[in-house]
Amino acid sequence: MKQIFCSTALQRGALIFATCLATGFAGNAAEATSGSGQTDPAISKAITLIGDMYLEGTIGRSDGAIALAYYQNLSTSNGRILAAIPPEKLITSSDENPQPDSISAIGVYQVAANQGNPDAFLRLGDLYLDGDLVTADPEKAFSFFEQAAELGSETAAVNIGLMMIDGNGTSHDINGGIALLSEAAGNGNGRALMALGNIYRTGSAEGVDIDAARSFDYYKRAADGGNIAASLITARMMIDGEGTPATPKRGYEIAHQLAEANDPSALLLMGDIHLTGIADLLPPDPVKAYEAYSLASQAGSTTGRKQTALMLIRGEGVGQDPDAGLGILQEMAKAGDASAMYSLGQLYENGSENAVSANLPKAFEYYKNAAAADDPSSKLRMAYMLIEGIGTQRDMKAGAAMLELLVIGGNSDANLMLAEYHSGAIGEGQAQDLNKAFGYYQTAAAAGSGTARVQAALMLLRGQGTEVDQQAGMTLLKSAADAGDPNALLTLGTVYVSGEAGKIDANAAIAAYEAAAARGVAMAYILLGDLYSRGEIIPADGELAVLYYKKAAGIEPPAEVSPINNANTQ
Repeated sequence: MKQIFCSTALQRGALIFATCLATGFAGNAAEATSGSGQTDPAISKAITLIGDMYLEGTIGRSDGAIALAYYQNLSTSNGRILAAIPPEKLITSSDENPQPDSISAIGVYQVAANQGNPDAFLRLGDLYLDGDLVTADPEKAFSFFEQAAELGSETAAVNIGLMMIDGNGTSHDINGGIALLSEAAGNGNGRALMALGNIYRTGSAEGVDIDAARSFDYYKRAADGGNIAASLITARMMIDGEGTPATPKRGYEIAHQLAEANDPSALLLMGDIHLTGIADLLPPDPVKAYEAYSLASQAGSTTGRKQTALMLIRGEGVGQDPDAGLGILQEMAKAGDASAMYSLGQLYENGSENAVSANLPKAFEYYKNAAAADDPSSKLRMAYMLIEGIGTQRDMKAGAAMLELLVIGGNSDANLMLAEYHSGAIGEGQAQDLNKAFGYYQTAAAAGSGTARVQAALMLLRGQGTEVDQQAGMTLLKSAADAGDPNALLTLGTVYVSGEAGKIDANAAIAAYEAAAARGVAMAYILLGDLYSRGEIIPADGELAVLYYKKAAGIEPPAEVSPINNANTQ
């Protein structure tokens, strides 16, 4: 015969909690079995959920305190606890208007953490890392993640890896961070696979070279595990032949299938695909692009909404309606959308034919507002306009200070702009500090900037801001050229023409210019024409020079004459 002792200890408003101590009885609730008074994982999990309810604003302090006392009573009971009412059934707040309460949440998470709950440590780490509800404290966040990882949380281990790579809240340790991510990726962790894919695709971690093939492999594994974002990236890489043999049809099919399921990101990708087209497969179709962006907008994508606004302004794929487009962007900006503010800044900085007149002071204000909303692209434009005195009074020191803060945050584009500032490429045209310029170019080059590689290489060749090192300079310049960077190819050709690398090499110069020309760079044709027109380092050939100049002007030569293939370099 079962002896069941149930007592309804308190009913307060809509809150009811009950404690059931029994022998041989289990109710339809969360299991919380404990035979020795030790805290059961189910109880610490329930306490963690109370913290979540505080953050969501679905429970008031008084009801939360009562619920916490209930679970703490269970955790210290000497009886055999066979069932505990889960928080979502236990609590319906009697407070009229509870608000998100981070202070109470932290207190409750700490209780659960003290009972050894890894999710509680994870929540505490998230709170102190994000800094949205409490003052950010990366070091404290890292410590909480460490404790969660020790209790088996793979999510925390991934967070630790990312923080080690960034040097955020702990010492900078790229190899150690990548090792942690790799271990989690080996277990099929989607976040770790995505993070490694991003690192090897962009070279965003200092000292890690871009490796598109390795990047694709990580994304593909994440996609195979059901990660939609990874599926879309692999689709784009298949279309472009990035890190994998080009299979544009298969890439398009993946994107189209996900778009059919009304996934906003997939609809955005379909918009991008239709806007630019796919060579030999799909011609550009602005109408379909606008339709896809509109569907993405309807599915909740702010980027889709922004794209439809821009297409309305340009009259691309839809009847031109600048007022409607601007109205959408302004409405988004008023609601705090930094991306819309940036787009408005771009429109007013550059103007849009038959739609928006350039207004540099207005552009600066939009960038300023977006920068205040922590948009890095707007901070870059604002810094540039301050340094150049565009749309606002020139203040080079303020602009440089903004860039330095972005550099601290790991922004590689800010490194490049600071290098240009210190080299005199922007500002008043006078070099500020060539040593600093070289250092910033090096950092930006290590982060994957082709422009920075070229400039750092030239400074090594010329001994500007550093000792002359022709071998290092040429190695850096060739690496950028080998990656297909058109500017690097042009510069490499010019270096061979001038002899800056130690000797003049006409054949190597022509090869570099031809490689740039094959990528559609008009200047490469002009430089080839100059070589044959002047006849200084190769025999003059006026007819061939004219063919190159016509090519640069967009006039195709007769089919039987290919100026690149028939160039006489002997």
